[in-house]
Amino acid sequence: MRLLLGMMWLLHWLPLPVLGRIGKAVGSLLFFVMGPRREIALTNLRLTMPELTEAQRRDIARRHFQAYSRSVLERSILWWASEQRLRRLIKVETSEGMAPGKVPVAEMTEKPTILLCPHFVCLDVGGASIAMEASASSMYVAQKNKVFDEVLRAGRARFKPVRLFTRQDGIKPILRALKEKLPYFMLPDMDSATRMPNSFLSSACRLHPDRYRAHRRCNRRPGDAGDRHLPAQLRRLPCEVLSGVGELPRARYGRGNAPYE
Repeated sequence: MRLLLGMMWLLHWLPLPVLGRIGKAVGSLLFFVMGPRREIALTNLRLTMPELTEAQRRDIARRHFQAYSRSVLERSILWWASEQRLRRLIKVETSEGMAPGKVPVAEMTEKPTILLCPHFVCLDVGGASIAMEASASSMYVAQKNKVFDEVLRAGRARFKPVRLFTRQDGIKPILRALKEKLPYFMLPDMDSATRMPNSFLSSACRLHPDRYRAHRRCNRRPGDAGDRHLPAQLRRLPCEVLSGVGELPRARYGRGNAPYE
């Protein structure tokens, strides 16, 4: 593991477009050689998208493998690149009524705030964009390998002070942090092993840091491996969103700023 992490550290010196092309190539290779994982992805797509052809489902699965591999390599930049470089690479996009290109720190910290980030391959970009501006809390899965766990925690806590909770910690420390007006970076598919009171959720203000739209075709378009920026989109969501999530906001990525559709 130390050797793999050392190789990953070396990758953070590469330009983002080069790293993107390497990630896409690695993802294509993994799609070919990881038969069991490929079949899991295709089975899920057959069950959830029966209206698509098999060729279309294979294309979606292949592009996800590419996006996932690319995101792993991009973490080398997010965990080890200088803050100056990250500020140059990450482009914050805000919705109407919010200060353009800025994380709304004052709004996030004046009341209990939940930052809703769908748990896709992009989540560390949104996390880094927030962590460079404000302290926050979040839940994460403790890794079995202690060395990797330490690197992961250090990478996500390298800027402003953060509180990282595990499932075993339960919901109480999250609620305490929110009462202290420490924003909670929420990954909706993370099972906290308990239920959060609906009355509390309905009273919280929510922001949405996200790089992808939560849509069935959420991966990068072919040819995007040379992109030069890592966008993080912030958008206000209505207070009813967690009781019935509808279509989530679009996110934009890369030089052309074309939306994922």
